[in-house]
Amino acid sequence: MLSARRLWQLLLAALLLAACSAPATSTANPSPSNATPVIHPSVTVPVNSTPEVASTAVIRSAQLSELQNNVQAMRQAGEPFVAAREGDVVVVGGRVSTGAASKVRLDLTEGTIVRLGAETEFTVEALTQDTTDPFTRLKLLTGQLWVILNGGSLEVETPVGVAAVRGSYLGVSFDPQTQRLEVTCLEGQCGLSNDAGEVELTDGQSSEIVGDEPPAPIEELTYEEIQEWIEENPEAEAIVEEVYPEGTPTPNPETENADSEGDETNNEDGGGGSSSGSDEVGSDLQYSIGNICQESITVTYSGPVSGSFTVAPGETQSGELPPGEYVLTNSRDNEPLVWNSANGPLTGSFCDDGGSAGGGGNQPPLPNTEPLRYALTHNCPADPETGLVREGVWEWTFENLTTGQTYNVSVNPGESQSGELPPGRYRVSDRDATGPLTSGEIDSGGPGINVARCGSG
Repeated sequence: MLSARRLWQLLLAALLLAACSAPATSTANPSPSNATPVIHPSVTVPVNSTPEVASTAVIRSAQLSELQNNVQAMRQAGEPFVAAREGDVVVVGGRVSTGAASKVRLDLTEGTIVRLGAETEFTVEALTQDTTDPFTRLKLLTGQLWVILNGGSLEVETPVGVAAVRGSYLGVSFDPQTQRLEVTCLEGQCGLSNDAGEVELTDGQSSEIVGDEPPAPIEELTYEEIQEWIEENPEAEAIVEEVYPEGTPTPNPETENADSEGDETNNEDGGGGSSSGSDEVGSDLQYSIGNICQESITVTYSGPVSGSFTVAPGETQSGELPPGEYVLTNSRDNEPLVWNSANGPLTGSFCDDGGSAGGGGNQPPLPNTEPLRYALTHNCPADPETGLVREGVWEWTFENLTTGQTYNVSVNPGESQSGELPPGRYRVSDRDATGPLTSGEIDSGGPGINVARCGSG
């Protein structure tokens, strides 16, 4: 007969055997709340974190650099124009403008370079986000720009036509007064088109559109156009050497200086008249240029040496340049003048009816001492449903062409602004949320500017 102790040992063994052979419990049934949880390794992801596999798309934009003098920028549509600074960024809808004797460089995200000359304004109309084949559209309102394309394509839109480039060096200038659009293609594939026709340009070619006329027949770049490319774009110098391995075209003088120089060169043994020819290397080019206009005028010269100088109203600039032939242009009419030191001193005055040579006896007019007075009223009504004024802030820009200073005046809806600006001749323009409005030039004094945005009513 089994003892009680032995019986209990047998019962305990049976219970243990049953427990070991029982089926596993399904994980779908939770453990009791007081059971010890099983800890599994895991990666903690913060709720607001950005996964490392997020898109690496780059937002294309244009960054400003190499600013000279008066440069204004509107970062994006709806923002006011402000004085631009090095490193400012402009996106689609943004706008950039330069004043007299001013310039700026813009670098697009993919490496394309756009340079603006003086008195230029443009808007960024489109920047596609496809960095593998980027497309850019600029709207040139006035002035001159140069494009050095680094991939993709770019268009420059104007009221009379569109210039385009797929590679690589495109120059565009537009004058809204004459409705003249001029295009230079230093290198690569460029185009010029409007509703009346189109032309395809390549290395060293140019064309133009005037008004609603079709593009003009293709011409070769002139010496002056090539020099302008080099002066405004340092990157162009190496390209010019590739496009013109045997040398660039010679200047196109307005007189027969070249022929006379050749004749004088053949007469080295004899003669020398009053003009000794280009071989007379000891004869510097002496100049004395006055300015009796009301605005400052910048003279740019290229030849044996290159440079520029500015003549203020009522003043005269005199000096000497190394001997040789020079091409001179000025900011008043941009018409080139070819002058050789062998022709004697270069003298004259701007705004002198006597012409550019000899103009000695005229005295500058009395300076204008009257201020420019303005009174601006923003009286546009608000939308009855939204309560908003469609025109937004009314922005005015006053650029003093005499001093180079620029003044900005902002007029909010329902307000008026009035004041006086220093004497001089001004280039005046205004804009609001609807876009550019008017522009023109005015002398200080007289009635000034007194205008309401939405009429006198």
